[in-house]
Amino acid sequence: MSRIVASSCAAVVALVLTVAAPAFAAKDYATTALNIVPSGQLQPGEVIPGAPVGSILPDDTQAKMYDGLTPLFRDVGPTDLTTYFKSEALDPGVIVVEELPADRPGVSIKRDSYGVPHIYGKTDDDVIWGAGYVEAEDRSLLLNQARYNGLLAAIDAPNVSAIGLIAGLAQFKPTAQTNAIVAKQSTALKQAGTFGKQALADFDTFIAGINSWYAKNAPASPKFTRTDIYAINAVKGQFLGEGGGEEVANAQFLDALQDKLGTAKGISTWTDLRASNDPDSFATYAEKTFSYQAPPAT
Repeated sequence: MSRIVASSCAAVVALVLTVAAPAFAAKDYATTALNIVPSGQLQPGEVIPGAPVGSILPDDTQAKMYDGLTPLFRDVGPTDLTTYFKSEALDPGVIVVEELPADRPGVSIKRDSYGVPHIYGKTDDDVIWGAGYVEAEDRSLLLNQARYNGLLAAIDAPNVSAIGLIAGLAQFKPTAQTNAIVAKQSTALKQAGTFGKQALADFDTFIAGINSWYAKNAPASPKFTRTDIYAINAVKGQFLGEGGGEEVANAQFLDALQDKLGTAKGISTWTDLRASNDPDSFATYAEKTFSYQAPPAT
């Protein structure tokens, strides 16, 4: 089995990392694991503390690899893979092990030659905290630019592109009312039961990692909160939801089926055609079963 990942654009807060807890390392079934992220891992001008000068490849290394890949289109062959993709595994020679705050002794962050962080922890919380720390280290400029502009995506302000504001370096100053509206997502998660409460706990651990880096490197920046995370995620939702979803078309199709077949038979037919867990489909991984999200109840 091979696993290859290619991306032509980065998400608003893209993080490329390998997460591993050594005592609970999962078996990797891929004989070949490769990826490429054209935007690279590091923000412009970033220097990894402790890395020898010149040991981390230039920021545009992956972009140039991707430039060579795209003209091949459908003609990518086996010999092209290791030329235009990089290994997903940790480089044989770790470039640097980062020095972290003393209050997180269970976390270890190692960088490979592409600057990709590989985060190790004794617990899940250790790894989540490390992900937040790296997010701030590698995306501090973007985080600060997106945290307030993203609120406009979270409240679905009409005719406003949060991505456009971020790319244009605009600065939105939110009102207390705007922050209060977005912060209500915490209430919704609390009401979601155990899963929602765990999500909030993970958010808080992730945010603690972000704020730990800022406290050390940019102490004047306001502390990040759950509201900032909701806002940044909303930007991604607005960006990825612009041209897809087909909610209206799906609703029209369902309505037409119900008109023709009746309410119960119509929704049954629609569910059979649209459900993700289709028993008639082929599966590429059959070692064990996996519980997909159930179709909506009729």
